[in-house]
Amino acid sequence: MRVILKPVGVICVVTAFLLLTWLAVRQSSKGKDEGGATIAAKTVGADKIAPTPGAAILNGGFEDKYAPAVPFSAEGKVTGLIAEPWADDSSWAPVTVNYSQDSERPHAGKSCQKVEVSDVAAGKDARVQFVQEINLPVNQLHRVSCWIRADRTTEIDIALRQKLWPYTYYGVNKVTIGNNWKKIEVSGTPSIGGTTFVMLKISKPVTFWVDDAQVTK
Repeated sequence: MRVILKPVGVICVVTAFLLLTWLAVRQSSKGKDEGGATIAAKTVGADKIAPTPGAAILNGGFEDKYAPAVPFSAEGKVTGLIAEPWADDSSWAPVTVNYSQDSERPHAGKSCQKVEVSDVAAGKDARVQFVQEINLPVNQLHRVSCWIRADRTTEIDIALRQKLWPYTYYGVNKVTIGNNWKKIEVSGTPSIGGTTFVMLKISKPVTFWVDDAQVTK
């Protein structure tokens, strides 16, 4: 049996063929776009994952990579810019502190970290804690040092402390600082696996500057 297509039939067949072809191409392009979006999303997510802390202090010269302070509690008022990967660890307390990059009188290089403590509530064991998380080998003695000055004579603690509960201190050194740059240090031997805080802590209003921090064995 012979099938004879009239002009109208030919037009319908061609139109249907073109429509099916267009739908197939569109679906293929959509799949590629979705796949690309997924890859892009994974890439962006990977960029946001914080690197595992090492045994060395990073950005100890406080030269660049300043980012907004990120409080983890609403109890304290923490503002300003902090040199990454340094961080504030005092928003749990009723304190007011502002961080900034200062290039007026660094100990070395182009800039240093400025910390303005304007309020610390009395009688609540409140304090400002400026920290960096590092991963020190256990049962090995380490020494942490930095250069520091303040707008007045005051006392500040430099410490090595376990990051998590029970917050074991491996070493604490209370030192007097003033208007001139002064090298301060603390030694400690981590006895518990996990990350350690290099910490500067103070419980009274003062403005101080930090520069050239490092850890050695």
